[in-house]
Amino acid sequence: MNSKLLRPVSCLIGLAWSCCISLLLVSLIVVLGCATDLGKQQESILKQSNKALEGYFRGEAVEARRSLKQAIGIIEETTLLEPSGHAYLLFVHYSRLYVLEETTGDKAATEVALVKLRYWSLRALELRKYTADSALAELEPFWHPEKIKETVEKADRAFNSGKLPRYAQSS
Repeated sequence: MNSKLLRPVSCLIGLAWSCCISLLLVSLIVVLGCATDLGKQQESILKQSNKALEGYFRGEAVEARRSLKQAIGIIEETTLLEPSGHAYLLFVHYSRLYVLEETTGDKAATEVALVKLRYWSLRALELRKYTADSALAELEPFWHPEKIKETVEKADRAFNSGKLPRYAQSS
């Protein structure tokens, strides 16, 4: 496979891990006694978001959707996270929502989630100092439906002990 195509996918898979790793890093800061009030607030937000995601992994489509939207709401409402990480978490959650909506056949919701995942993935890279052109070049191969689904499934399996979310197992 063309290494130029793998680069954005690798970048995005790495970003999917950021939601897991960010919680671990914030926890490590707390354990080391270096946490500030801001660090504790960020840790609380990430814990709330991860707690909301439990229903995404163990619920049927209705519960998975509700859980994802709750996690998205938690992240969207905060101004306490680092901006590129904030954008990246929204990108990851909207990618999952896109796959869920596409799986359940809701065309309008699928299109809305696709627009939002594209926006937040682009925004995450711009905040990491990519130019708009270079960010688009990196992301465009990923934005194809089959690539989004493949990446989300790979990230979900990594996060969920090798299993897809329950809604995906029953569809």
